[in-house]
Amino acid sequence: MKDNSSYTKAEAKIHILYLVDKVPGVSYHMLMDSCMKSLYVDFFDFADAYEELISGNLMNKSASQPGSEDALGSTEILTITEGGRAVLSDLVGAMNNNLVGVLDQIAQELKKEQEESKKITGYKAFTGSGYEVTLTSEADDISTKIKICCDSEEQADLIIRNWRRDSGNITKSITDQLSNS
Repeated sequence: MKDNSSYTKAEAKIHILYLVDKVPGVSYHMLMDSCMKSLYVDFFDFADAYEELISGNLMNKSASQPGSEDALGSTEILTITEGGRAVLSDLVGAMNNNLVGVLDQIAQELKKEQEESKKITGYKAFTGSGYEVTLTSEADDISTKIKICCDSEEQADLIIRNWRRDSGNITKSITDQLSNS
């Protein structure tokens, strides 16, 4: 009898390799969210498959620049290795066309999300008496850079999270407020 958890993990490994090959430099968080939402892979199968791909030298991880991508601080950026690409090329032919279509759609969504996340950044730096937060956005032909001083790291993190979630509306509100006489 086949163990369902190892079967699910094996499928998760193939899906992860496929997506990382199609979207080089995807972040761990974006990939995990996408796999859990779109492929219905549970967190534990995803985490196990991910760790096995890294330890098996089929995928590499590196740290992103703090404040960039989709998470506060540093997050892991993923690329497929030559060994991972060789394994994937052996397996892709056996995948059904519907699954490949679904994975290609997820890859396109990940690429779009990846590009959008590069347009919005948030950095924090300890100043000795608090934190300075630098927020940037390149959207809708408007370039925005804001510096804010905070009393605590928690407040700095909250500001960065809110900026990432709603920078367009925040920029519009500031612009509208400053343009009114």
